[in-house]
Amino acid sequence: MTPQFYFNPPQKWKDSIEHFHTLPNEQVYCLPDAVVQGKRWGAGSNNYLVHQVQQVQGITASVVSIQVHEFSVVTISSATSCCLLQYTLAGQSFARLSGYGMLPLFYNTYSLLYLANGTHQLLLAPGTHHYLYVIPGALLPFFSQNNGTTNQMLERFSNFHTDSFLAAHLPVSVAVKGVLLNLLHPNGNSATVAHRLRSMVNDLIYQFHKQTISSDLPVQSDELRAALAVLAATHLRLPVPQLIHRLCAAFYLQPATLRQHWLRYSGSSPKNSFRQMRLYMALYLLVVEKLSVTYTAHNLGFVHTTHFSAQFIKQYGINPSAATKLVAQ
Repeated sequence: MTPQFYFNPPQKWKDSIEHFHTLPNEQVYCLPDAVVQGKRWGAGSNNYLVHQVQQVQGITASVVSIQVHEFSVVTISSATSCCLLQYTLAGQSFARLSGYGMLPLFYNTYSLLYLANGTHQLLLAPGTHHYLYVIPGALLPFFSQNNGTTNQMLERFSNFHTDSFLAAHLPVSVAVKGVLLNLLHPNGNSATVAHRLRSMVNDLIYQFHKQTISSDLPVQSDELRAALAVLAATHLRLPVPQLIHRLCAAFYLQPATLRQHWLRYSGSSPKNSFRQMRLYMALYLLVVEKLSVTYTAHNLGFVHTTHFSAQFIKQYGINPSAATKLVAQ
């Protein structure tokens, strides 16, 4: 079974890569009847990448789990173009899609996108990251239901467009999470679950349409946290006070209520969390997009480059002009 795209460790560690074909003992998410391809690298081989792939009736489900102990750039090689659903199950990272640009991949959010063939990049912070990719195959036309951006995506796919495209970036709702749990934590015979993959993908498509046409604000705490993450990712270029104001206005929250809610789920205040996220994004812009320090500061709404540099040094202990030293590439 050949995946439509491959994740590759940083070139820095190309001479230390070891291949394996069994799931690590600590693996949390498991696809039934999946083919496992894994790679370890680094000093002591303590970094790893596990790619589980399951294909049923032209539909592909893939779980990618990556553990790194340093900031790392992983490349994604796509031999053919495809449309897919991408779910971030754990971790926070920034992807650079060829022909499109930056896509924040934050926990409890998901995207519908067209991934052009070619090479893409993923900046990962130290920790463990889990992603689920679903390529719907023959079910792809069911995404077309009077949705402008979705139809643009399908048109690009039909015309073999060379640029990637984001059709939607959404929070993982309680209903979506339920479908994902059924897929990744199956009860009973794994073969039965494999044959249910088509039904589960139909459920995910239905939930996608339900979310894109609904104007209701999230009620449950988990859904609110996910919705806040999507909006924060979209507006990370705003200075922190403006970003907090934007979130409060969008969800009719008082700043104290936002702070209380955010503390409960992240253990950090919105101010500190967003400051760290923006500096993480700065690292992406400096290393992956290769922007200058001045342009990066301007991109993130800093009036003075010196103020940006001071915050970057406080966060990472290094001048932003030397940011590449922080990242394994």
